[in-house]
Amino acid sequence: MQIKYVLFDMDNTLYPASSGIQTEIGRRINQYTAQFLKISEEECHQTRKGTVQEYGTTLKWLQVVHNFQDIEDYMEQVHPKNISDFVGYNQTLDSMLSSLTQRRSVLTNAPLEHAERVLATLGIKNQFEKVFDIRYFGFRGKPYSDCYTKTLDQLGIEASTTLFLDDHPLCLEGFRKLGGQVLLVHENLETFGEDYPVIRRVEELNSYLEP
Repeated sequence: MQIKYVLFDMDNTLYPASSGIQTEIGRRINQYTAQFLKISEEECHQTRKGTVQEYGTTLKWLQVVHNFQDIEDYMEQVHPKNISDFVGYNQTLDSMLSSLTQRRSVLTNAPLEHAERVLATLGIKNQFEKVFDIRYFGFRGKPYSDCYTKTLDQLGIEASTTLFLDDHPLCLEGFRKLGGQVLLVHENLETFGEDYPVIRRVEELNSYLEP
């Protein structure tokens, strides 16, 4: 089916997971959450692992289950400022995005300030119409269906002609259930079998889109 619009996740999608940014964010989330719950970081890590399927993010789990209120402090503490220590300008990615004929935006569970830091460091901030961040959705982002429908409505596009790229199958499944097209970006191509079409790095998108 024709693809008229492309939605990109950001973390571990517009840059490879091996860069370490998301690992650092995960470490910070675990440390922050352990301190809030007053448990060890190891216990916190094990507890958090079982929450993603139901809540999508650790923040949403903390809000719903533990009545967590200090959202802005959480956002400030868990997202690193030193993005250039992990990634730099990606000319190949910039050129690939420039060559796309489709309109495109970013859909992320990160806050806007983190997204802007990452996109600016990669040198691709001007490649997207909009950045839909976690605040835009009232901190109820992917994989909740209303996150996707709100994005589609705002852009005036149809799910059936939109391709969504993400590194997390749970997020892709939420979009696919709405009739959207999905593409997994994952450095280990064998991880998810044949459940989703997959590319190893986002720079390979043009090859996927070629007829």
